[in-house]
Amino acid sequence: MKDLQNYDEEFEEYYDDENDSQFISVLAFISKWFIRIGLVIAVILFVYYIISGKATTGLLFLLGLVVAYFFGYGFMFLLDKLVDSN
Repeated sequence: MKDLQNYDEEFEEYYDDENDSQFISVLAFISKWFIRIGLVIAVILFVYYIISGKATTGLLFLLGLVVAYFFGYGFMFLLDKLVDSN
C-alpha cells in the first residue's frame, strides 16, 4: 500500500493543471477560428456557384457538406461509445 501512496504523491508533483488548461484553451482558440474560416470559405464557394450559374453544383456542394457533417458526427459518436465501454 505504501508504494501506491508514493506513486500518487510523485504523480501529483509532475501533474500540472495549469499547463493542461492552457493547452486546452489554445486548442479551443484554434478550433474556433478554424470553424469560422471554414464557414467563410463555404459561403464564398456557394455564392460563387450560384453567381456562375452552377446551381446544381452548389446544391451538391451543400449536400456534400451535410453528409460530411453527419458522417463525422456519427464517427465521433461511435468512437466515444467504443472507448467509453472499456
